[in-house]
Amino acid sequence: MITLAVDSSHDTLHLALKGKDVHYSISFTIRRRYTEELMNEIELALLKCSLTFKDLDLLVCSKGPGSFTGLRVAMSSIKGISLALGIPYVSVSTLETYAYPLLYAHSPVLVLLDAKKQRYYGAIFDKGERVTADLDLTIEEICNLVTHYDSLILSGPDSIEAKSKIDTIKDKFAIFPHLILDNLQNREYGPALIALGEALYAHSGEDDISSGPTYVRLSDAEVSLIEKINNNKEHKEESHEQK
Repeated sequence: MITLAVDSSHDTLHLALKGKDVHYSISFTIRRRYTEELMNEIELALLKCSLTFKDLDLLVCSKGPGSFTGLRVAMSSIKGISLALGIPYVSVSTLETYAYPLLYAHSPVLVLLDAKKQRYYGAIFDKGERVTADLDLTIEEICNLVTHYDSLILSGPDSIEAKSKIDTIKDKFAIFPHLILDNLQNREYGPALIALGEALYAHSGEDDISSGPTYVRLSDAEVSLIEKINNNKEHKEESHEQK
């Protein structure tokens, strides 16, 4: 089976191909240029491996949480290939993918991903098993989440930044775990995405084509729309009362 995997949920694009005689993986900072870069990189990867889209047997992409734009671009691209060529696809949790390289770590793993607005997407995993759902957390909420652990490994592309912020307030807590920083911030996560995607496909089959990304929270556009609707509703109610 030849599998193509893509993760564009963060500033770094992860892309991998795997098959019997194919092992290709690349990661590089894309800085939110998903629309311009993604399909070009997929086509280049296939060319380098002497493959075409028709050679693919499975498509995998990350489903979030992460960048709203990055998730939409990757998933729509993968779905487009899937629909055009009849290739099955599956989507995998971003945070599960980032935790996968530490599957056999002795301590639980807290994966952190910058969610902007002084918040982080995070989830705790223990020997590959999920302990929490995907969460949207402030630094203080992260500290409250981990206080009952003896030790934790902090991982994910934004864990170094998060740890420096945690260190500034952790003395407020009477008991606090030993935090072990995973210093390998620049892993290539494409192979992890392939491993999880192939296992998911073998266990549960392909995704429903109508499925979408996992956002955890509303996008700025959705928040603005809700505020606009509420403001219009309040304006109409005030106008009605004045009559």
